[in-house]
Amino acid sequence: MRSDSAKRGAELSQQLHALRKQVAPIQGFSTSVVEDVLDSLDIGLFVLDADFRIAWVSRAIERFFGLTRAELIGQDKRKLIQERIQFMFEDAHGFAERVLATYDDNTYVERFECHVLPDGERQERWLEHNSRPMPSGFYAGGRIEHYHDITSRRGAEHALKSSEAKYRSLVEQIPAITYTATVNGITTYISPQIEEILGFSPEEWLPDNTLWNKQLHPDDADRVRAEVAQARFGPDPIVREYRLLTADGRTRWFRDASKLLRDELGTPLFFQGVLLDITDQKQTEAALRESEMRFRRLVDSNIIGIIVADVHGTILDANDAFLDMLGYHRSELPFSWDDMTPPEWRSLDEFAIEQLRWTGVATPWEKEYVRKDGRRVPVLVGVSLLDEPTGNCICFVLDQTERRNSELALRRSERLASIGTLAAGIGHEINNPIGGILMAAQFALRFQEDPALVKKALDDIVGQAARCGRIVKNVLKFAQDVPSERSPADLNQVVLQARDLIQQYAEKKGTRIELELAAELPPVVINPTELEQVITNLVGNAVQAGASSIVVRTEKAPDGVRLVVHDDGPGISQDAAKHLFDPFYTTRQEKGGMGLGLSIVHGIVKGHDGEIDFESQPGKGTTMTIRLPPAPADS
Repeated sequence: MRSDSAKRGAELSQQLHALRKQVAPIQGFSTSVVEDVLDSLDIGLFVLDADFRIAWVSRAIERFFGLTRAELIGQDKRKLIQERIQFMFEDAHGFAERVLATYDDNTYVERFECHVLPDGERQERWLEHNSRPMPSGFYAGGRIEHYHDITSRRGAEHALKSSEAKYRSLVEQIPAITYTATVNGITTYISPQIEEILGFSPEEWLPDNTLWNKQLHPDDADRVRAEVAQARFGPDPIVREYRLLTADGRTRWFRDASKLLRDELGTPLFFQGVLLDITDQKQTEAALRESEMRFRRLVDSNIIGIIVADVHGTILDANDAFLDMLGYHRSELPFSWDDMTPPEWRSLDEFAIEQLRWTGVATPWEKEYVRKDGRRVPVLVGVSLLDEPTGNCICFVLDQTERRNSELALRRSERLASIGTLAAGIGHEINNPIGGILMAAQFALRFQEDPALVKKALDDIVGQAARCGRIVKNVLKFAQDVPSERSPADLNQVVLQARDLIQQYAEKKGTRIELELAAELPPVVINPTELEQVITNLVGNAVQAGASSIVVRTEKAPDGVRLVVHDDGPGISQDAAKHLFDPFYTTRQEKGGMGLGLSIVHGIVKGHDGEIDFESQPGKGTTMTIRLPPAPADS
């Protein structure tokens, strides 16, 4: 069997040699030309006859497969795949199945990527398999297979995805167009791939000697024609890049690699060349250039501070906006991120860096930097991984100084406005009891001789003075801006203590208080005394409004715990609801209401990082809901 294969290979080689000698003067094909051009382009080529025996292989196949031409030519490709070639690939079964299928049905074009495994002198690489039937010619009924080394392309795709995290896969390998042409540029042969790539059949292309010139992109035409004119005097092979217009008007980029064949005297005979479609590569390069230009414009615009740093905190590069922000000069680069960060902010930095390592980005966070002159600068920092292999990242740093100053000015303005409102409210509230005190004192002076009337007047004076004291006490509580001491506590216990404080008052008013306390309620970080004040205030308001039943309920919630106070009282009107938490707004002024209770409740809840809202309709009662965050796990 082995001698038959060798004999068959020798016969095929002789036939191929004889055919080339006959065709070379007419068609322009030369073994040396084909080998030189295709080897320079790193294309592996199998030519199979109608029995799918290997008639010819390019030099690149020896590198790709680790097999010599002598081992391959004349062999049955099907048997060779089954016994040897398939085991060179990572997906041996898949490779064999797809290639052998083209021999069983030699009517279609096949293309796929395959992974060659290393073994001995054979290197690991990725190849793109392209094959198509040969319907005519000496090997009619056979098949041509060519392999493109796409290892670098696969690496480039991986690098793009890793560095931008978001990059698109743009590089695709396109089958090549082979051609021959006279020294005057007249095409004498063009391969069938031209129809798939440019939309022209060989039958359309060859008779029209002007078609190549017509399809040259106007912006490239003069340059390319000049290069072609000088090609006969230049080195071999000649490689140039230019654009061609397809039959439907689209523009495609090509790398044209050609070799000028000469006779033994050095006289030019004809050109042999290969056109590779590099449109995707050009688009990728343009996109990268545009991306780099956009980024450079952003950096140079100095709108915000931009730095490039490694994950260890070394600042490698920075724009002028960042350097000016911190008072450094470019000559002082590189310097350490930690050197500019106050100790109290470093834990946030460490958390962000850990997040960056895991996800490639870190949630923007606020911190402070220390300028070179020692002053602190509030900043907002956003960071994203720039390059996984190096671990470098890009940081955007926004100076928050103006925003902080604006916020302080706004709070100062709001505080002044609140003081004005507070002063007006105090004046209004104090005037009433002071007026009562004045009238009672005048009454006592007028009726000094009547002890009973004097006692009544003095009782009124004491009552009104006590009311003044309560007003001042509540105003101080409302105006207090000092955070209270807090610790983890059981909200259910706070509710029970608050119920005990107000139970007797509610019973005197004929109001029933019911508790619905959730079991295993998670602890909350609170000031128990302040929360008791909140509960007694809400329950007391419901009692004063005439509710016959009040339900105080605690609940677990996804975002912490909820405290709900529901009553069956008369409800709240739409107008009153608009001002419910406004200081000094009350619907019970004639009964001594000051309008500070719910304002104080609102302030306490907000001071505990909680939220309070309500639902109410006239005649249908009121539900007040307070949400409090859970205590941290380590508290």
